[in-house]
Amino acid sequence: CALALLSVDAATAGVPISGVQAAYQNIAQVLFKYSQKEGNDAEFLSAKLIEPLIEVLESTSDSCSSTDLRVYIVGILKNVSNDSANQKLLAQRGAVTALFKLMD
Repeated sequence: CALALLSVDAATAGVPISGVQAAYQNIAQVLFKYSQKEGNDAEFLSAKLIEPLIEVLESTSDSCSSTDLRVYIVGILKNVSNDSANQKLLAQRGAVTALFKLMD
């Protein structure tokens, strides 16, 4: 998953923080658009995209601190939460806690 790769220091070494932020933003925008289409919810689970999205929300890294990025990710999680298996994973993975921490 590209989101997981961006969190690896060796993968982003030498890339300005603005470049890493832009990469996260671009990926989130594409995933948000995809999440809006009915019937794609289960694909987020099968592709193992939900956990990396939550990890980005939980990250304290400057590259993940953009408000716009977080809004897109929250939107993605909201959109894919129609699927009961996704709801279960979101609950198990502590997505609600991660969302409340954003309000601090």
